[in-house]
Order: sequence, then C-alpha cells, then structure tokens
Amino acid sequence: GEYAHLTLAEKNELLALALQNEHLQVIAGGTVPESIEETLALCSILNNYGPRLAGILVAPPYFKEYRAGHKVGAATVGEFFRELAQLVPDVPLYLYNIPQRTEQLHTAVVSPAVIKSLGDADIAGVKDSTGNVKNVPAFLSVRPNLDILIGNDHAISEGVKSGARGSITACANVFPSAVRTLYKSMFTSLQTQAQSELSALRGVLEMIPGKMVAVQKLLLHLLGVVDHLAPVRIPGGLLSELEQSNLLIRIGRICSTLELNQAVGRKLAQKVADYR
Repeated sequence: GEYAHLTLAEKNELLALALQNEHLQVIAGGTVPESIEETLALCSILNNYGPRLAGILVAPPYFKEYRAGHKVGAATVGEFFRELAQLVPDVPLYLYNIPQRTEQLHTAVVSPAVIKSLGDADIAGVKDSTGNVKNVPAFLSVRPNLDILIGNDHAISEGVKSGARGSITACANVFPSAVRTLYKSMFTSLQTQAQSELSALRGVLEMIPGKMVAVQKLLLHLLGVVDHLAPVRIPGGLLSELEQSNLLIRIGRICSTLELNQAVGRKLAQKVADYR
C-alpha cells in the first residue's frame, strides 16, 4: 500500500532484504508510472539481482487522460508500455491493472485491448486487482503465455481456477499462512471454506475505508511481526481510537469463526485481548 511513497533507495533496501531468502523469486513493486526516468532508474538497480528477480510491476499512467486506445495528450496506455518494454528489454514487465487507483474517466486500465495493442512487446504478465475473474480468460485469449496474478484476495480461488498462475495480495502481507492454506486447498473439498476464511480476513483489512495500510500495520504489530506500531506515511491516515476499538472487536469475532486457520485465529485473538 505504500510502495508509491518509497524512494528508490528504500525500494532497493527492501529488495535486498527479500532476496536474503535464497529460495525466493521477487517481483518488485513499481514506480510512479508517469515517470519513465524513475522506472528506468529502478530497472538499473534491479539488473544487479539477476534471474532471482522475476520482474517489475508497473501501473498504467494515470495523470493524463486516455480514452479507449486513442491518443489524448502524449501517448496511449499501450504506447507507454511499448516504449518501456523497448527501454528495459532485460527486465520482465508485469502490468498492474488496478483501475480503482489509476482510473481517469474509465481510461487508465490494463485491458485485453491494451495487451493486444502491444504487438510483440515483451510483457511477462498482468497483476489484476479488479476482482473480476472474467479478466483472466480474457487476457489469456489475447496472450496465452501471460502470467496472470490475482491482486484481490476475494478472487484468488476463482481466478486460479480460470487460469491465473498465482496472486499478490494485501492479505499475504499480514496473513500469509491463510493464503497458503487456500492454495493447499485448491481443487479439494476445502477450497470454498479456505476462500471464505481468507475473504473474512480481507474484510478486516477493508473495514475502515482509506486506512488499509494503518490496519495492516496495527495487525503486524499485534502478531509480533514488528515490535512497535509503525507510522503511516502521508497521505495515509492514522486510526482514531474509536476506529481502532471497533476494529479490535471485529477481529475478535472473526477469529472465533476460523477453522482451517485456527492457529492464526487463536494467536490474533489472544493478542487482541492483551492489547485491549
């Protein structure tokens, strides 16, 4: 949630920390998409990590207005990605479809039409955060070899069934074991329940509109991942005392309903009781 507010140096530091785990391949969070120069600077850093870096995630430009693939101003969305792919041929690009953050008059989106307009530009995949699983086969119908990554926790199960290769979601920041439980339950009789429990946990993160980052940081503190309650970067909002109190009550209720994720439920319930 705060990747857009990180400096290049901070992104490089986080990448180095993540890659200390020799078993991981990492897709780096993107840059301010209006700036080709910043993206190129990050890609220059990424080249130092070699094949363990799976790619970079780049959102469509959103500051200017783009309509249905027709030029309005400097470039279309497709032209932006084509130029970027030509400038960084050695860095796999994952296009970030998150219209709830980038959309201007229903224009700054990564659509199958945009993918088709890229021609033979080297695009590794798409992260789709719309929650619309119909996008998965739509993207694959244009480019069957795309890695489609689901960006909405509520849509992981159906997205994978539709052909997605994996996911990058908010719950993975705080409840990675619940995401892992869902993947282990895929195509079994427990799949529906595992998705339901993950969606319930995602509901906690979404409880206070506009303050998901603050909620995540509180939960990470409660779970002992960080030893202090980290501040939220501007323009992110802090939780009021009432919001925090209501959040803790809801967490306690949801924890009692978790069956496949009993371990995280018990731990979080105890931490909430201690915190209150």
